[in-house]
Amino acid sequence: MQVEGDSMRKKILLAVFVLFMLASPVFFRLLGDNYSLPGREVYSFLLHKSAWGIPFAGNIISNVPLFILLFLPLVVVLFSFLLLNLILNELGMKHDFRVVFLVVLSLSPLAQSLAFFAGVNMIVFPVFLLGFLFLLKKRVVLGSALLVFASFLSPAQALVSVLVVFVVKKYWFDDRRLNFVAGLIGGIFLVFHSGFLFSLPDVFANIDFSDFFSEFGSFFGFGIFEIFLAGFGFFSLLRFRKDYSLVIYLFSGILILSFFIVGLRIYSLLIISFLNALIICEIFKRKWHVAVLKNLVLLTIFCGLLFASMSHAITLSKAEPSSKFVQGLTVLSDKKPGVVLTLQEYGDFVEFYSGKLPVVRGESVSSGLFSDYLNMFYSSDFSETLKLMKKYGVRYVIITPEMKNGKVWKKDGEGLVFLVEYDKHFKKLIENEGVAVWEVQYEE
Repeated sequence: MQVEGDSMRKKILLAVFVLFMLASPVFFRLLGDNYSLPGREVYSFLLHKSAWGIPFAGNIISNVPLFILLFLPLVVVLFSFLLLNLILNELGMKHDFRVVFLVVLSLSPLAQSLAFFAGVNMIVFPVFLLGFLFLLKKRVVLGSALLVFASFLSPAQALVSVLVVFVVKKYWFDDRRLNFVAGLIGGIFLVFHSGFLFSLPDVFANIDFSDFFSEFGSFFGFGIFEIFLAGFGFFSLLRFRKDYSLVIYLFSGILILSFFIVGLRIYSLLIISFLNALIICEIFKRKWHVAVLKNLVLLTIFCGLLFASMSHAITLSKAEPSSKFVQGLTVLSDKKPGVVLTLQEYGDFVEFYSGKLPVVRGESVSSGLFSDYLNMFYSSDFSETLKLMKKYGVRYVIITPEMKNGKVWKKDGEGLVFLVEYDKHFKKLIENEGVAVWEVQYEE
């Protein structure tokens, strides 16, 4: 009875630790009195009612209270952790390895991002894992149906699904139906995601390697320390290359491609966490002449992963929109109708919280409109600026500190920043740390 009680306590402690690490970005955000949904993707779905390639998904999430929607990605990731534990158990991984894997996974900056932002991975990831689990249990029809469904939503998922089918066929069980499934998913990739192939040259040409690391500000990057640790795990994995050469090649390919293709990073997350858990378990099992040194190495590894995780959680908690920005937009909701001039990437925030339409949203626009949009920002000639504002019905101007510090203007006092401060046609409605809002008064 005592042994069972100790085992239960350990499971509870593990669950609490994993929950705390994954929930820390949301927790820090709420501590900062910011109750808005983070990220831009979810606002586009809430406004336009079409989400993640599923026509009815936008209508569903638009009826979910925002506070619940804030925690929905966390719930989905916790469910995915449960599926991962079942998958590792099905693959014959020992209990200690599964525990280390889940702890390391919860400490990954990318896992925190998945639990923080509502996006396509919130749908694709658990569906993929559930399909993989059913395949391992030899429930071919059900598992294949889930993988096929996930493949419609993401080109990266379609690619990984084909690879998973081949791995299951080679190492788990051979079934002719799997050949058909692989062909079907390949067809889906070519028909529905052919544009992805044509966009690859631009992706490779515009690669920014700093975007791969969370320490450089990437919301969907990895910690440098976990990448460093995974390198040792990879060399440890090479001793199995005779039996699992295909798996090692696939691991390597996905890791390399994920530098360029963001959609593959969710699967690189599983690979990197697996390699980290592998080297940690190997360090723990090896006999050391100085036991204190082994404990010191393990403590250093844990602290390195924990530091990167907590630092990333704080960064995530400050993701747009800020509470001050939302406060400024809410002020506009009670004002008379009019179009809002602000940065293009703020468009969905503006429409959602103020009920006003922006001049330009995130989607592509005509060259003429975009040229006028830039002239309204950069021109210091008031008559020209006012003429353009009248043309597009601009009634409000929103400027954030980020816009004045490089996103639009290189220095203070340029173009529209100068005009709104010194021209009588602009009336300041609100100014705080996150946003300044002006009303254009044409009647003056």
